[in-house]
Amino acid sequence: MAIRTPNEYVESLKDGRRIYFDGKLYNDITAHPTLLRGLQRGFIDYAMYQDSRYKDLILAYEDDGEPYHISFKPPETAADLVRRQELQLLQSRIQGGRSSGAKFVGIDALHAITASSRMIDKKSGVSKYVERVEAFRKECKKTDAALAGGVTDVKGDRKLRPSKQKQHKDFYVRIVDESKEGIWVTGCLAHISHATYVNYIIVVPSRAMPQEDKDYAVAFAVSPAAQGVTLIHPQRDFIEWGDYFDYPLAAYNVGADCMVVFDNVFIPWEKVFLCREWEFAPLVTYQFANFHRLSGLSNKVGMVTLDVGAALLMAEYNGLDKDPVIRDKLSWLVWYAETIKALAKAAAANPTIDPTTGWLYPDRMMTNCAKFFGADNHHQAMKVVQDIAGGLVATVPSAKDYYNPDIHDMLEKYLAGKEGVSTEYRIRAIKLVKELAGIEGQVASIHAEGSLAAQKMTFLQIADLEEYKAAAKWACGINDGKEHPLYKGLMDRPVYEKIIK
Repeated sequence: MAIRTPNEYVESLKDGRRIYFDGKLYNDITAHPTLLRGLQRGFIDYAMYQDSRYKDLILAYEDDGEPYHISFKPPETAADLVRRQELQLLQSRIQGGRSSGAKFVGIDALHAITASSRMIDKKSGVSKYVERVEAFRKECKKTDAALAGGVTDVKGDRKLRPSKQKQHKDFYVRIVDESKEGIWVTGCLAHISHATYVNYIIVVPSRAMPQEDKDYAVAFAVSPAAQGVTLIHPQRDFIEWGDYFDYPLAAYNVGADCMVVFDNVFIPWEKVFLCREWEFAPLVTYQFANFHRLSGLSNKVGMVTLDVGAALLMAEYNGLDKDPVIRDKLSWLVWYAETIKALAKAAAANPTIDPTTGWLYPDRMMTNCAKFFGADNHHQAMKVVQDIAGGLVATVPSAKDYYNPDIHDMLEKYLAGKEGVSTEYRIRAIKLVKELAGIEGQVASIHAEGSLAAQKMTFLQIADLEEYKAAAKWACGINDGKEHPLYKGLMDRPVYEKIIK
């Protein structure tokens, strides 16, 4: 079974997993309408199989002709990265700008352990992790598994390292026991995207670990239904299914970014991909960031497209689309969106090849620049969108009021905007702005795929700072014997009088 039907996917999640939501325990992902709306985000992968328009994009094939989801294919060329990016952009477009697919974060975690396993085995001289990872990848392809990435520990006192925490030692996921059969882990992860509706969560370290923290240097794959795993779903206001007038985005799907608690959970050795090799913990973390920031950018492009589109609609519907002040604001929004798109394309089209393993991953500088640029300007973008939309974003009546025959004509009359524009359309656009400006999106724009501080640290870590200094030294005539390859052996700056006699 290399390709699942939508029904087979849903049935695979009915395994007795423990999901707490709104004060109650659920063992079935389909038992509550809010949980079902979370399921929508994963459902799209399997629904797209059924549509012939998307098969060329979403399917790859084994040598024997058996199809499988393209995300499971290790990226070997820039074209592979670009293809997955195009798929994620399409899924985001279909689902209203949301991060989509049952193989969103989890595939990035799978690629991370694939890359790191090659490096670890090569440096250690012991071949064990590559074999385990490849067997796991083969299993995932064969079962068409849905995957989540478990990266963000709850952290506790953030000034203290994992093993130095005062209240308890489980703020980061750690190894608490080991036997010839496997390991046992305890700890807690926060806001793990799509965790409720996947078949495996791939857990990787969230930071570098010194030797004293070696028990926290662990990577593994685990079923959400494993004994000792508890999923705690985030709070969600009840929204009637299909209420697209009041909630154009949330009435279709919502995030299920759960807390995942591990209470002495057993992990067999074949699903363990890092075990106390503390010196390699940052390698796994950085490899995950390499891939996931590109995925995050694909989602960011979908969301910023909505932001700009909503602003354009509101400017038009309010009769201000020709106003020079408004056009200046719209120009800024378009610049913001197009710059993110350009950086995202550059990250996929210009991959880095690791010289040690030959493994290919997105350009680290471009992904980090794009992520930082998008996140650092997001609140300014939403300020512009809200400014153009106007105060009705905060006070717009509900669909039940708008369609109430007693007051419909009043609302139709007084909520009209530009002549010739449907009042209903204007209200729908306002509702979209209201959702886009919600607190969830504002927080996620900063912290999803890594905080602003994480990108800032990466800039200086990976940039060729010597190139910048060499440029300055070349320009001002400093010859200190430290040559940079780009400036070594350059012709002298041409002088007119010396070249043309």
